[in-house]
Amino acid sequence: MKTLISILPRTKREVTAARAAAKQYRAEEPDLAGSGFVVVFDGQVCGWTRDLATPSARRPGCYAVGTDGTVHRAEGGDQQSGARQWVQVWPLKQTTSS
Repeated sequence: MKTLISILPRTKREVTAARAAAKQYRAEEPDLAGSGFVVVFDGQVCGWTRDLATPSARRPGCYAVGTDGTVHRAEGGDQQSGARQWVQVWPLKQTTSS
């Protein structure tokens, strides 16, 4: 049986805000619109990155919105050392359970 991992209402609002901020940023920055990830924290764009190879460059709680619409959240770590990993939060991944 396939189920979807549920998303918390707060996280859903944050993802929606991150996607909207990224869309506006890409419209205003056409040179960066076709690649990479727009990084959003607290609903505000705080940067752009080519890839998600170094999560420690971002603080936990940041969102990275890709050109394909995927959204990743920086998790683990702390504000000083940065995040430990990026976790995809949108679209929701399917899991298989018995």
